Amino acid sequence: MRLGPAVCLWGAELNLGHHSIDVDVFGDHKVLDTYRRLAVLLDTLASPPADERGILARLFAELEVISNSSIFGGPTQHPFSEKLEARLGWSEKEPKALSEQDKVAIAETLDEVRLRCIGAAILSKKSGTSDPQKVFAEVSAVVDQVGGAEKSPIVYGPGHVAHAQIGETFVVLLPGMQDPRTLSTVIDHLHQLFEQRGSGKNWVVDFSAVRQMPLLLVANVLTYRQKLREDGSDLFVCWVRADSFRDIFKERMTKAFSLKEMGGFYHSTADPD
Repeated sequence: MRLGPAVCLWGAELNLGHHSIDVDVFGDHKVLDTYRRLAVLLDTLASPPADERGILARLFAELEVISNSSIFGGPTQHPFSEKLEARLGWSEKEPKALSEQDKVAIAETLDEVRLRCIGAAILSKKSGTSDPQKVFAEVSAVVDQVGGAEKSPIVYGPGHVAHAQIGETFVVLLPGMQDPRTLSTVIDHLHQLFEQRGSGKNWVVDFSAVRQMPLLLVANVLTYRQKLREDGSDLFVCWVRADSFRDIFKERMTKAFSLKEMGGFYHSTADPD
């Protein structure tokens, strides 16, 4: 299974067959700030400290800031914090102990942020407009039903691997994989997805939840990328944390994926290698 390169340089543009990613979106300082905040929230969810009241208070505060990011076209009618509150079934934002169901609701909310950022990049060029409100409306049509049962465009598989179709681009959101058993489950599910969906589509894989890069996963992703390229498609990786590499492998991985660093994250470029 293989997830490959993808997103961007400052101001550059990647061709994805008949589509392209507007990498300017990823170069915006507010987008970088969104992902820095998102990375902290993902880490907190993965390893929650004892003080869950403090966690939840910060979670709502951070989601309020993210909701107002310029990548979403300005303040939204329904901020992510309000969506999360509804998903948790709370009448008020009152901190309390998190159940497993609560953690799932939080994860879905954070996945929506991840998908919306990528969706905005894909659709802004496809829509042929620089109007952020129009782009936001298009992306909203794709992701606003996240967590809404059958209508949700995000499909969750084993290991909390999430995927969604945006136009003709197949987007995969990877989970954190500290547990070796989870890594094995993720790799198996990615292989299944590739067998089912790997032909004729460009893939974008978001690594923002991954705190330590599993080398076995990287090897599989490289294999998938090669197969997609042979089929006339491509695979791109985005939001790889700069500190997720082991130093001994950083140079090799940077070359293999044509990675470029931007604001503490690595993205694969459109290098044809």
